[in-house]
Amino acid sequence: MLEQLRQVNGIDPNRLLFHCLFQDSAEFDLLFENAFDQWVASTASEKCTFFQILHHTCQRYLTDRKPEFINCQSKIMGGEWAFV
Repeated sequence: MLEQLRQVNGIDPNRLLFHCLFQDSAEFDLLFENAFDQWVASTASEKCTFFQILHHTCQRYLTDRKPEFINCQSKIMGGEWAFV
């Protein structure tokens, strides 16, 4: 359930230095209260679109605890790049 989503991680931290400057990976991780899922989108562009929709949905429907988006392009949230 969306309420159980705690973190969206856009890039594997072990490969962050290689991917953040040269290309965006289609891989991402979703951390839930009691689960951890690794995903691969068809393309980096599709991953970005999914993140935008997911972020918008969380902002709109979650009132208390919103998930953290890390290692994601901050254009999802209105900026240029954000890496944590």
